[in-house]
Amino acid sequence: MTIAAECLIMDQPPTSLPTCDAHAARRELPSPAFFRIRDVLRITGLSRPTLYRRIAMGRFPPPVHLGGRACGWPSAALQAWTADPEGYRATDAPERAANRSRHRGRPRKYAN
Repeated sequence: MTIAAECLIMDQPPTSLPTCDAHAARRELPSPAFFRIRDVLRITGLSRPTLYRRIAMGRFPPPVHLGGRACGWPSAALQAWTADPEGYRATDAPERAANRSRHRGRPRKYAN
């Protein structure tokens, strides 16, 4: 049922749609603890490759593994990024960069 229909059912005139109880109830809903990839792409306006490129550079919060194949981004991390997208730096970016450089190239067995 749409909000307009809910307001009409509550016997409120259509001119008071923005202030009806249905709107107030929807505004007070808590945000989810984790956002999935589709939500993150919609919120940020970034493409999927750009999002993962920024994660690799430490310019976007990394996802949290929720179990199985599911992962999500904590709402607090997304709020920190949306507050300052250009100035955001992930807290563990240097550690990830060091780990990434150790595993590049050919395996040691073939390094000769």
